[in-house]
Amino acid sequence: MRSAIIEDGAVVNVIMGKIEGSIPCGEDVGIGWSHDGQTFAAPPVIEPEPQPALPKRYSKKALFEAMTDEEYETFELVEAQQTNRDRRIFREASELNEADQGFYQVQHLLSGTYGEARASELLKSAEF
Repeated sequence: MRSAIIEDGAVVNVIMGKIEGSIPCGEDVGIGWSHDGQTFAAPPVIEPEPQPALPKRYSKKALFEAMTDEEYETFELVEAQQTNRDRRIFREASELNEADQGFYQVQHLLSGTYGEARASELLKSAEF
């Protein structure tokens, strides 16, 4: 026999057997259930808050592997026109991340150089 210990209308413990003040309960009753003096009720199901999507990440290596030789040569020429700082940041990074401002610079560079469709293909092939 299982019994529930009730405090302020809530099940705070479930025990095997019966002690003074406990109320017999079914196998499904557990801590957190409510008791109105007559019946037990399960706690409401609380749906978890939806988590924001994580920013997409892209492999620079896979991006370059997806390019043709001609596309890579063009990329090098366009990249050379960027500031020294931007070139250094891009070269030091092992991946691109949508959460970084630099990602949008690269995306814009790819779109402007190869067109929207090809830029999307390249980025899709590099996505982790």
